Amino acid sequence: MNKRSGFQVMRRLIGLVRPLTGYMLLAIVMGLIGHLCAAFITVAGGLAAASVLGFSAVPALSAIFFVALLFALLRGGLRYAEQACNHFIAFKLLALLRAKVFFALRRLAPAKLEGRGRGDLINLITSDIELLEVFYAHTISPIAIAVLFCAILCALIGAFHPLLALVALAAYACVGAVLPLAASRATREDGRRFRAASGKLASFVLDSLRGLDEIQQYGQGEARLQEMEERTAALSASERRLKRSAGLAQGVTHAVILAFDLAMLLASSALYLAGQIDFLGVLLPTLLLMSSFGPCVALANLGSTLTSTFAAGNRVLDILDEEPAVQEIDGRPNIAFTGAAAKKYPELVKKYWWNAVKADTDKYTAKTALEQEQGYFIRVKAGQKIEAPLQACVFIGHEEQLQRVHNIVIVEEGAELNIISGCASDPGVEKGVHIGISEFYVEKNAKLTFTMIHSWGENIAVRPRSVTIIEEGGQFISNYVCMEKVKDVQMYPTTKLVGEGAVARLNSILVAPE
Repeated sequence: MNKRSGFQVMRRLIGLVRPLTGYMLLAIVMGLIGHLCAAFITVAGGLAAASVLGFSAVPALSAIFFVALLFALLRGGLRYAEQACNHFIAFKLLALLRAKVFFALRRLAPAKLEGRGRGDLINLITSDIELLEVFYAHTISPIAIAVLFCAILCALIGAFHPLLALVALAAYACVGAVLPLAASRATREDGRRFRAASGKLASFVLDSLRGLDEIQQYGQGEARLQEMEERTAALSASERRLKRSAGLAQGVTHAVILAFDLAMLLASSALYLAGQIDFLGVLLPTLLLMSSFGPCVALANLGSTLTSTFAAGNRVLDILDEEPAVQEIDGRPNIAFTGAAAKKYPELVKKYWWNAVKADTDKYTAKTALEQEQGYFIRVKAGQKIEAPLQACVFIGHEEQLQRVHNIVIVEEGAELNIISGCASDPGVEKGVHIGISEFYVEKNAKLTFTMIHSWGENIAVRPRSVTIIEEGGQFISNYVCMEKVKDVQMYPTTKLVGEGAVARLNSILVAPE
């Protein structure tokens, strides 16, 4: 497993949010306004107390109660809307992540997944990705909300005195940044070990179920059960350590909040005694600070919670970043059955269908043209170079089958393709006829290597009809290999060089098994 820092994992996961930026901004705006409403409810209570005490600089009591009620209603609605946006983003991105992981697994299989426990992979696809819901629903927007909220509160508190703004800034930085980072670093390795152990336990359980017959046959049931219990106990102990760390972090956070509340009260009282602020300058900054730790506490709690989340994200990113043992083909040819391709690419029919090989060449071509077309259609678009060989197969599986195939291969200008095609019959088939019509089009400066391997039964009649058209600078290499004797083969492969510098090489190998 690659050891990425929490910031590296966070940056990679945040990058996936770009398609849903609008929803994220909406969640941040609604969350920010909602938290401001919550803080001002407490301030409204302080103003109400000041009004009762007879301070003339505060609004009327009825107005204060109306504003507090309005803030409470807004807080409820905005909180719901914020969470709805966050969870919409989370579930959309979890679906996207699962799709990316499945694609990566297909890309890595089978070589890079050999030796990986099935249970570990299932654990990654299910619980690891589900843990990322915490990040997308409860981390990204809360961080932005906390930063903006704290900036606004520092400005409001600083309006009474700059020193009080510094106290508030120190409080927010400590609770919202220093404590979460310290908690995350303290539990980072525990989180990684927990996720790894969870995956290994899942693999162990799945392997035990798959090998249940063998376990019972060799009398290993008790030993297997004891090992399972030991692994479960170790995982539970690791989880308890994480929970104790989370509880300790929460306790320290609340103690620090109380200390900063007291510091704000003492600082504002000292300024009041020095005559620099009035009584409201003591009351309102203290109430603002006491009621404004909500966004910061949410970040502080994430310090330990995100330990497992980042460990899960790290495992997911390992799969997404893993390089396959065999590289994917750069560029994909268009591949289809000939009949389906004629419907899908009607513009190509006039140019390529029955152009190299005429339908009225003989009775075999005529019969193939009149019947529903079967065979393969392969088209490599201009400039594509397919490095890995493309495999094709034609097979006779029924007794006395009359097989008719019409194959079309198009290699457009500057493209390259290597085809290995095998033709065979079932060992139980004694008689049959194979009619193979093949048209090859090698366009300007293109290259096609075509290897045909025949392994028919000895009573199969083979009737290939192949024509290749090679344009300027094109290259065509044909390798024909016949591995078994057949009833008879009637062929006359034809190559037409229609451009300057066109090259064709036709090689035939006939194996005599007796």
